[in-house]
Amino acid sequence: MTVGFGFFMERSAEQAIGSLVNLRSPKAKVLRDNRETEIKAHDIVPGDIVEFESGDKVPADCRLLETFDLVIDESPLTGEPHGVRKDDDIVLEQSLGLADRTNMSYMGTLLLEGRAKGLVTAIGKQTEIGKVGELLQGVSSGKTPLEYKIENLGKLLVVVVFAITVLYIALGYLQGFNIGNIILSGIVLAIAAVPEGLPAAATITLAIGVKRMAKKHALIRRLASAETLGSVTVICTDKTGTLTKNEPTVREIVVGTSKSIISVTGAGFNPTGGKLLRDGKEVNLKTEQDSDLVMLLKAVILCNNSELSFDGKEWNTQGDTTEVALVVVAAKGRIEKRLVEKDFERIWEDPFDSKTRKMTTIHRDKDGKIFAFIKGAPESIPSICSKVRENRDLVDLDVNRLRNIHKRVNEMTAKSYRLLVVAYRELNGVKYNQDNYHDSIARDWILLGIVGIYDPPEVKNAIEFIREAKIRVILITGDHPVTARAVASELEISGGKCSSSTDKDNLVITGAELEKMSVGMLAESIGTISVFARATPEHKLKIVEALQRRGEIVAMTGDGVNDEPALKQADIGIAMGKKGTDVAKESSELILLDDNFATITHAIELGRLIFTNIKKFVQYLFSCNISEVMTMLVAIVMALPFPLLPLQLLWMNLTINTFPALAIAAEKGNGQNKLVRPPAKDKPMISRKEWFDICVQSLFMTSAAIAVFGENIIVYGRYLLKSYIQQLRLWPFPL
Repeated sequence: MTVGFGFFMERSAEQAIGSLVNLRSPKAKVLRDNRETEIKAHDIVPGDIVEFESGDKVPADCRLLETFDLVIDESPLTGEPHGVRKDDDIVLEQSLGLADRTNMSYMGTLLLEGRAKGLVTAIGKQTEIGKVGELLQGVSSGKTPLEYKIENLGKLLVVVVFAITVLYIALGYLQGFNIGNIILSGIVLAIAAVPEGLPAAATITLAIGVKRMAKKHALIRRLASAETLGSVTVICTDKTGTLTKNEPTVREIVVGTSKSIISVTGAGFNPTGGKLLRDGKEVNLKTEQDSDLVMLLKAVILCNNSELSFDGKEWNTQGDTTEVALVVVAAKGRIEKRLVEKDFERIWEDPFDSKTRKMTTIHRDKDGKIFAFIKGAPESIPSICSKVRENRDLVDLDVNRLRNIHKRVNEMTAKSYRLLVVAYRELNGVKYNQDNYHDSIARDWILLGIVGIYDPPEVKNAIEFIREAKIRVILITGDHPVTARAVASELEISGGKCSSSTDKDNLVITGAELEKMSVGMLAESIGTISVFARATPEHKLKIVEALQRRGEIVAMTGDGVNDEPALKQADIGIAMGKKGTDVAKESSELILLDDNFATITHAIELGRLIFTNIKKFVQYLFSCNISEVMTMLVAIVMALPFPLLPLQLLWMNLTINTFPALAIAAEKGNGQNKLVRPPAKDKPMISRKEWFDICVQSLFMTSAAIAVFGENIIVYGRYLLKSYIQQLRLWPFPL
């Protein structure tokens, strides 16, 4: 029954997950013998030239030969949701990180825009996805803490039961009992000492917990893992889309070097109801006073490749979420991207580059004038600007104005904003070819202002819950250390300083620094590190291994192929149900059906309730079974008859013990379950104090049983004596 029940629950979970892993494109277009041929993707060999276009999955790792407005979603590998613009003309160093190789495309990634040709450089295990698969060799999920504790408890039971059986048979033999009867009774006593109801009660407790978790949008794939999250001591989590909603919103705009700040209301990608406010009053973009702001908003939507549309029911987006946020803020100012694009035809683009951290577009307006617009990081744009636009006038960007800009940048960065500096310039008289454009846009830009974008962490309450539950949170992200530090500080995740800080505690470690550390070295220092930036799949796996080496029970969240090794290595892997890849789901034990980090808190509480209930009925079963054993032993020592026959012992174990234990398994708790953390993995399920309590309870039950048995012996003895005397008619007085 237990095995069948467990199988049914796990099979139901697997069916709920849905599709199997399938990252390979079934077919690919290949140029062979100067002809385009469509073949199966697994027939591709290194040296083939393949073609792919928007909507295709890349069938192999390729060095790009030709690109046409190519944007690729590499989130399955890098974990970052932003589309990456590719360029075949760039020559890069081989030592660059995967996310910075803009002249390469990788197997399993998806083309968002454009088309390309590429030379196949790696297939199968040699691809970046294949390398992730290689990391899985030797990685095993291992036993859950509950399985580990029950296994140790079982080993202890074997030793104790064997000793009790030998002692019982020896005492019975010395008391003169029939050797056959005493051996039979000893064997049954050994069976009675083992709580047969434990497997059934444990399975049903876990099944009840799984159903309760499913109602909270947490799907457990393996029954034994239902309790594991309650035992977790560390949760390793990504940032984008996990701790943050991945719906960035423009919160503040600084026009030029103005002291006043334009604040923006509303959140997410719905512009309806959002307003642009200055000193609490709505900005009127039709006045000349705000022509500089209008120019800035036009710049951010022209230097932009995203789309925002309304289908009558909801707002739909396409493209990078940061760029969508810029389109949304313009819409809040009643400036529509499609209308502006009609007036400014795009004639050239220099896509975003992760090294220069900027993007440039060039447009021709209806009058034939040429304008260039640029947006990028605060470190990249001000240095190439010579003027700033203030009240429709162009003034020199002198030292004082530049100092004001840096001051604004520091103030907005302290608010955890992601900053974009926007600039423009006129290019009239420049010949229309790419080489001259590159020369012309290198300097003399006119600064328009700064845009502050905020992707709000929506899990503050969840982090607080986890902290109260005495569970540590570690942030592992591919983002820049500054961004990681800002998010960690806002969520009060310890680890708010960079490793370059003089403070040796609470460091933010980068992937480059992790490369220099062995697992052993990391295990020694990870107690003071709670934030890891620029992390790769290898780094995530190393972090999990280091934590486990310290004796921690680790939960790892993830949604991409790059998370698979760490998800499998962790004591419990947690995948996102909506945006997670099939590979991540297959490698995880817990799937968040709503992609909400806060759902983990419900699973933690239910996991701890499961352990509490299992522990309660284990104590109940052992107190009952020990009292049975002690009753038989005391009877043997006192040379009394068998208090319980073998069949009676078996019947008691099957009925009296099991069903009350099942009732305990269904308890709903008292709301304080999150505060009761299960003991460490290497600690026994039942502590010495709890064993003492069990023995005391058993002693009371044994005393009561022997007393009742003794009384019945006396009553039965008097009855026999009375019958014997009356038969002899030798006693004239009534007994």
